[in-house]
Amino acid sequence: MYYDLSAFAGHWPFRRLRNGEIGAELEHLKKYGIGGGLISSLDAIFYNDPWEADGELAELLREKGFRAAVCVNPDLPHAAAELERHAGSAGAVRLYPGIHGYECPGASELARLAGELGLPVLLTARLEDRRLEYLLRQREVDILKWAELASKTPETRFLFTGFYRGELDMLPDPPENVWADTSGLCHDLFPFEVCAFPADRLVFGSMSPLQCLESAVINVPGELRDGIMGRNPERFLKGEERK
Repeated sequence: MYYDLSAFAGHWPFRRLRNGEIGAELEHLKKYGIGGGLISSLDAIFYNDPWEADGELAELLREKGFRAAVCVNPDLPHAAAELERHAGSAGAVRLYPGIHGYECPGASELARLAGELGLPVLLTARLEDRRLEYLLRQREVDILKWAELASKTPETRFLFTGFYRGELDMLPDPPENVWADTSGLCHDLFPFEVCAFPADRLVFGSMSPLQCLESAVINVPGELRDGIMGRNPERFLKGEERK
């Protein structure tokens, strides 16, 4: 079975999305053999109480093979308490420092708590191409600073998502608990042939429906597909070490 660890559902306030509703998105993923993974709510990013959207998504995903990657903003009051309260319904924690405007030290305690709760942390570099930032200004996320935070939080698995190849190349030997997805690699012609990030810790992430799912699948070379879309994400979700 193939997995997508960076899919979305919901509404994007800046443009209309195809397959934004969860039923349509699940069917769309199924067309490409993707039957499991993590899905995040786009609505939760903009809600003052993210769980109002994440709770609904978690319920809709029940027994569907996917889990909800819930949005946590450490700047919101009671963020840690809310995470503990809803941890049983979540498959992962998703952070958006570039949108919510906090630096990595502000998320260190939440990252540590996520590890204690057995939840991986999806660190999101960006959701839109830089050329579209006239609609949503996103801060740059410093991959080296977050890798340092991850190294100090070894009990927590991190998935770096949405980073460009040039950024991932800055981590040729990342901390053992840091993985990366493929969602930021679609901007290069042959990214998998030259990317310095360890291939056994690359997992498939499409950012569908913000990005084109078909292009994301085609972009993964056939000889790497079973690993990046199958074995690697399965290991990540199970918390297994690299082999």
